[in-house]
Amino acid sequence: MDELREKMSPKLQNVIAGLDFESTLEMSQHCLKIEPHLQLARKSEDQAARYQQRKDRYKKPILPPGLTRTAPPRASGPPKPKVLARTAGVCFHCHKTGHYANACPTAKVNEVDAKKKEEAEASGSEFTMSSDEGKDCL
Repeated sequence: MDELREKMSPKLQNVIAGLDFESTLEMSQHCLKIEPHLQLARKSEDQAARYQQRKDRYKKPILPPGLTRTAPPRASGPPKPKVLARTAGVCFHCHKTGHYANACPTAKVNEVDAKKKEEAEASGSEFTMSSDEGKDCL
């Protein structure tokens, strides 16, 4: 029985260390019942260790008291004026004043052109645009 115990994993040896068995058959049957549980425990320990390693990788280093950053934070300069396109009435689509993007005439022309192109592709003909229609696209 001692030879069989020496061939076991250390954890399995620890589990059955205090138990007395009458035969090697009894000991091996007991070990076969215990081994899947030990494998599951070992797997969960490995997963916990991998999780901890990933978690530690993203931790910020903690500076001891009295130490500060090596370089002071950069000054961002004077605040820049924000573009107030909404209050100025500038269209986000064509960038012209006087209307907003939801009422942009250029966007509507592009939608009509796209519909014409889709219809032409569906019918198998080639899509063409007149010079008057083309000047609005530029």
